[in-house]
Amino acid sequence: MRTAFVSPVDHAPLTFSDLDGAPVSDDGSQRFSVIDDVPHLLKPERVSSIEEFARSYGAVRVAEGRGSKDADYYRSLPYVDVSDRLGDQWAVRAKTYELLKREIGASPLRVVDAGAGNCWLAARLVSQGHTVVALDVNVDWTDGLGAHIHYEHRFAVARAELVAMPLAADSTDLVVFNASAHYLDLVNAVS
Repeated sequence: MRTAFVSPVDHAPLTFSDLDGAPVSDDGSQRFSVIDDVPHLLKPERVSSIEEFARSYGAVRVAEGRGSKDADYYRSLPYVDVSDRLGDQWAVRAKTYELLKREIGASPLRVVDAGAGNCWLAARLVSQGHTVVALDVNVDWTDGLGAHIHYEHRFAVARAELVAMPLAADSTDLVVFNASAHYLDLVNAVS
């Protein structure tokens, strides 16, 4: 089942063009880009700010030693950091993931991984039978949404701000902010 995306501008339903796969509003007035298989569902006036944030954030993440070009790195997360650089942080993520699994149970849910980073949580939830869409503003191939290619199971990804999630109101059962809520203006995010 394809995720029901909507425009971040006015929540108009989007369909994917048969010609180039781009998300387009039904009336054709809005068209969003797809770059490297990632739909970019951003408000036009926010693109430059998001690009600036992503560049700065990416530089910090590289300096911290995050990411890899090895699929085994991603597939072992959160239980093992095969890079052996951030094991303590991944141990915390493993504990919170186990708690999340217990809380949501085994019944399949439609989940949004909000602030998905390298998509490890989305991949784990899909392997448990859930339908997942991973959202983030970082599309980097080693530490952002682009890393989705390293996982065995497929799920929807989209570059989007978490305060303007481009999802139809009835398309989600659960939104998970795993180590991402601190990047939000929470007043605007929950209103």
